[in-house]
Amino acid sequence: MKEIIKSRIKIGVIGDYDGRPSHIATNEAIRHGALYLGLKQETQWIIKNCLMNI
Repeated sequence: MKEIIKSRIKIGVIGDYDGRPSHIATNEAIRHGALYLGLKQETQWIIKNCLMNI
């Protein structure tokens, strides 16, 4: 029997996402980890330059 996902996690990845295989693999690893833990996840890539002014 499959468990119902009740919790949600938001993950920010610092970097410039450009679709290269390592970035796709990062998204997949986060997704698989969240599923294993029974969490619904939302991943957002945060551009490095956006953090320079904080």
